[in-house]
Formats: sequence, C-alpha cells, structure tokens
Amino acid sequence: MKLFYGIVVFALVNAISVNARAAVADGKEFDILLLIDARNAVDELIDDKPHSKIGATTTLLFQQLNLEPTYTYVTAESIPRLMATEGNVCVLNRVKNNSRQSRYLFSLPVNFFAFYHLFKSAEQDDIPANLLTPEKKVNKINEVLEQRPNTKIVVSEERSYGDKIDKQMEKIEAKQKIELDSRTPVRRSISLLLKNEADWLIVSPDALFSQLGDMKPEELKGYPLAGLPDYFTGHIMCNRSPNTKAFLAKVDDALLSLYENDEFVQAHTLYSHPNNRANLSRIISSFAQEAKNEYYASNEEPANATH
Repeated sequence: MKLFYGIVVFALVNAISVNARAAVADGKEFDILLLIDARNAVDELIDDKPHSKIGATTTLLFQQLNLEPTYTYVTAESIPRLMATEGNVCVLNRVKNNSRQSRYLFSLPVNFFAFYHLFKSAEQDDIPANLLTPEKKVNKINEVLEQRPNTKIVVSEERSYGDKIDKQMEKIEAKQKIELDSRTPVRRSISLLLKNEADWLIVSPDALFSQLGDMKPEELKGYPLAGLPDYFTGHIMCNRSPNTKAFLAKVDDALLSLYENDEFVQAHTLYSHPNNRANLSRIISSFAQEAKNEYYASNEEPANATH
C-alpha cells in the first residue's frame, strides 16, 4: 500500500510539474511546482475570487509578477517529501522556524497575521493569575495544560507555530491533544471549542475572525502569549535550486513594491479582526521600510526598483 501511494505521488508531481512551466516572467521559465495545503485557498485562487487574506495577497503577488501559476493542493504531511525531490518545489504561506531555515529558502513575508492566542472553551474557567504575566499573557501553554490534566488542546499535524510555541507543545502529553489531519479546516477546530468537545485552541485572532461566520465570538476568550511578537508572517518556502532562488528574487522584488500598495495593505486589514487593523497597517509600513533598506543595501541594482 505504501509503495502504491509513493508511485501515485511521484506520478502526480511529474504531471503537475509540466503544467507549472506556464509560470514565466520576463521570458524566464521557472518550472516551479507550487504547493498549497489550504483547500479553501486553492479553490479561491483557481476561481480567481479571493475571500481570505491568503487568497487576496497571493492573487496580488502573482499579478505583480505577471505570472499565471498552477496551484497544487497537497496535505501538509506530504510537503517535506515533495520538497526533498530534485525538482523545483515551493509552498505558499509557511511560517519560518530554525529547522526549516536550515533546509529551505524563504521569500520576504507575503502575509502578516496577528500573533496566535490561546483560546479557551466557554466551560473552562479563566486561566489563573499565577500562569499569566502582569499583562495577562500566558507564560507557557504546557503549564496551563499541566494544571488542568483533564483538558485537551486541538493541534494540527505538521503545523508549526514557530520555535518557541513548538517547544511548549512538545511538552504536552499526547493524551491531552486532539490531533486533527492537516486538511481539517480551521472552522472545524473552532467548532470543537464552541461545542466544548475541546478545551483549548491556538489560533490567530485574524483566522478566528475570518472563520466565525454564524458562530458567536463572545463564547470564546483568548489570551496572548508571553515573550512573542504582536504578529507573525507567512512566506513562500522553496527547496534549494538555481530556479527557486531566481524565482524568490523576483518574488521579493515584487513584494517590496506591494508593501507600499494600498490594495495589498487592505487585503490584510479586510480579513483581520477590527481591533488589529490599525496596528497591522503600521506593522506592514514599518516592515516595508526596513526591508527596502536591507534589500537595496545588499542589491546594488535591484530589478524594478522604485525610488
């Protein structure tokens, strides 16, 4: 059975790679296999009707690049295996961590999100003060679960929350984890919390806001996490090859222009929690200036530079 699955994946990658050769910029054929593990985002991008932050920002990026990419949906579990092939493989919206940075190449940020909070179900009492900082932030997620051994937290396979949170999650006992397949929509995870079928969930307030629909946000309470920034970023992550390096150079140049584009900023704020919108605009503006200074300092003649 495993052998058959491996053969199917190999055949799929080779078939899709041919289609991906349509991705051309300035006469340059990148031959990139472009992966994404969010089923809803793939549908948005294929239909060219973005209705999420990832869909909107990705559409703007490839319009800026003048590319018409072929997006390929895969499960998160299959990404490491596909990235290890000899082809040119990139995946959308990945969080940087030390392990990934040692193996892969990353673009500048494509997406900016309000940082993760630890949300509790309505049945759970508030987190006691001894587990919080004076600013009401959670010191360590694993300590919250240790103090409440009969509670469970929703986790997603192959999901990285960044090194600091990942290390805390490793300390939580397996019996306290409800492990969902990576293909499970975020809405399903939130639903488990609202139905009191789970007790804790780590999610960005932006994702919660965009997924709530007819759910009632007042039923959930979120705690920010101590020692972490106000936001995190999603990047295009690629395996290492001359083609992917050239592709990411084009992506970075396009992003430097987009950071100053009102439509790109609005693509973020529209799908962010109202309380986070002004701060997110400032974050993107501040990052844009720092990124331009650093990028242009290391590239004397950047392509399509704007002065």
